[in-house]
Amino acid sequence: LSWPRLGSEVPSLVSLALLVDLWSGLLPPLTRLRRLRRVFSCSQDGYSLATLVQRCEDLTADVGSNVPMLFLVATDCCGVLGGYAPLLWSFTGASFAPRVAGFEDSFVFVAPREPPQKELGPMQTLGSMQVFPWSGRNELLLQLCNGLLFGGDLPAISIDDELNHGASSVCETFGSPPLTPPSAESLPHEGLRGAAASLSPSRREPSAQSPVNFKVSAIEVFAFVEV
Repeated sequence: LSWPRLGSEVPSLVSLALLVDLWSGLLPPLTRLRRLRRVFSCSQDGYSLATLVQRCEDLTADVGSNVPMLFLVATDCCGVLGGYAPLLWSFTGASFAPRVAGFEDSFVFVAPREPPQKELGPMQTLGSMQVFPWSGRNELLLQLCNGLLFGGDLPAISIDDELNHGASSVCETFGSPPLTPPSAESLPHEGLRGAAASLSPSRREPSAQSPVNFKVSAIEVFAFVEV
């Protein structure tokens, strides 16, 4: 297992076990060497899309290059949805952000809502997180105009311009179905939990499932910055 580089800015929407899982294989190797820096949080910045965009664009401008991003969305019925991308949110208008280096490392995930932890017990990993990596079927990763879209040909995650409501649809970008927390029956047995079980990306083919609508409880956006 790899320990995340958090500094003092710890995500409040997911458990430490989930972060360990991310750092133990899902994140690109060079990204794991960086630390998280909070860019936006509804609890501190309010439910303002304009503020989210400004904070992200300001940091990208300060760094002078694209900055990898982890974003988290707590929902009322879909658990916690999240995504990793090689660049922060920025205004794109009606188009999607152009492809940049690292697109192939992008992924989207869903996990049950769990309280944050300050300590991690022995052999404790999330186990129930489901991950869908970039499929290569298109290059529609990020769009920000009248809200947030992550994934295209129907987005894996979409959030409205008031950051209050969203939906998850069958998404070609990640080969993912509508994102909902896995049921207890679909989780691995306790003896199979661990890095190998929890880090295996899901490869389910999308089907003609209806979008899942949800209310947004909170959003956090983090940048991976140089140590």
